[in-house]
Amino acid sequence: MENTYAFLSLVLDSITEHIVVIDEVGDIQFVNKSWTAFANNNDCVVGDDWRGVNYIE
Repeated sequence: MENTYAFLSLVLDSITEHIVVIDEVGDIQFVNKSWTAFANNNDCVVGDDWRGVNYIE
């Protein structure tokens, strides 16, 4: 299972579009490198750890 997550992360990180995966209540479970880079380049206060942040709020 761990290898599957690592592989999926590599695949999603290779995509230049901003990708975020949220659960049923809107909590972020994964963001790709493009999402994080965009946030960092636009002075987002979250930083690199998006897991658990509520996307809807």
